[in-house]
Amino acid sequence: FDKCSYDGTRCASGDAGCNAYYCEVRECHPCSVGATCPGGHAFNPNVPTTRWQAEYIPAERSLLNRIVYAPPGYILIRGENPQDDQAIQCEISMYALEPG
Repeated sequence: FDKCSYDGTRCASGDAGCNAYYCEVRECHPCSVGATCPGGHAFNPNVPTTRWQAEYIPAERSLLNRIVYAPPGYILIRGENPQDDQAIQCEISMYALEPG
């Protein structure tokens, strides 16, 4: 982690060894539909057996959780927007034997 002055928007000019990556503005992101976020860094999938992976999203300039696996009986929904990611259980009279 580089040590540099931070004015809320960028590294202060003239800081030796200042890495702009660490000095970018960081924001909290809305929770995905398929999880609950009780605060802080906590991210709790609604379906405990789903798998999520942190991915760098260039448009957000940040790491966000993306769903990568849904268990049998669920359909994996991965939207263009990470907020839309979720696993949906098959409806009554429907099933899925393979993971999503």
